[in-house]
Amino acid sequence: MAMNILTILQNEYMRDFILARAKTYGKYTGLPSEWIPTIIEILTNMSYDSELAIKAVQKEFPQLINTSSEYHEKLRKYRIRKVEQIAERINPFLKNGTVLDFGGQTTDLLEALINKNERISQGFVNGINKDEIIQNESEKIAFTEQISLSETTLGTKSVDTIIVSLVLHHMNVQEREKLINHFTKILKKKGILILIEDTFSETRVQRECDSITDMFLNKFSFEEKMQLLSFLDWQGNRLTRPHPSVPLHYTFKSIEGWCQLFKTFGFNLTNEQFFCNVDEDSIDLIPPKAFMVFRLN
Repeated sequence: MAMNILTILQNEYMRDFILARAKTYGKYTGLPSEWIPTIIEILTNMSYDSELAIKAVQKEFPQLINTSSEYHEKLRKYRIRKVEQIAERINPFLKNGTVLDFGGQTTDLLEALINKNERISQGFVNGINKDEIIQNESEKIAFTEQISLSETTLGTKSVDTIIVSLVLHHMNVQEREKLINHFTKILKKKGILILIEDTFSETRVQRECDSITDMFLNKFSFEEKMQLLSFLDWQGNRLTRPHPSVPLHYTFKSIEGWCQLFKTFGFNLTNEQFFCNVDEDSIDLIPPKAFMVFRLN
């Protein structure tokens, strides 16, 4: 997406949404609420240069990059709760046998799933560089190398379930399609793919959403929604939980768009849930997000 990611902060309504969502995020992740207005003000005033804005925010709040800070300790505790919740959500849809957590970069989700599900015979976590993977000692979890961004070393028809959580919008369109095609080769017949993405429906009217998500769904155009998702992605990976190595391509799709894409590769949607509220039982999927389950024909 060819755009300055911070220019949307010049729009009062979009800025209000970002501020409100950041406060919700902070409530569960430990980002102090009193920091948030100042962070948004710095980003707004320096929207002409996102890299300079990041440095200014980090200078004001050095705890954001100090991994020994109280803030980062709260982030670690948040991840433990988040992983436990998402494992509970995924577990009912797993097939017996092997599971690939594609792009997970850590084994904690697989560990949680194996602890809950005796039917898992083998879990795989992948990456370009094995040294970057945070591992454990479980005999049921193995590292599988990526030959490229769109291909692993796993063999044909070797995987029963693939989990792809908040990964595909970080890939360019060409690499993403190559990857999905690769998934069709390594999945067994009737294999399951679980997709989690920041997204929304283009056609359905969502009811009983929290006020912030309702604002997102009903206040903004399709293009503005995509811009907001892009900003939130940037904010999470460059500012509040800095991951400078994560590529930001902002190739988001609507729920309908994801379903159509996977359909072209022979997948059928079997289950879908849109998350438009957040509470203590759903901190793993702070809205707007969708949980989709596909089966390969």
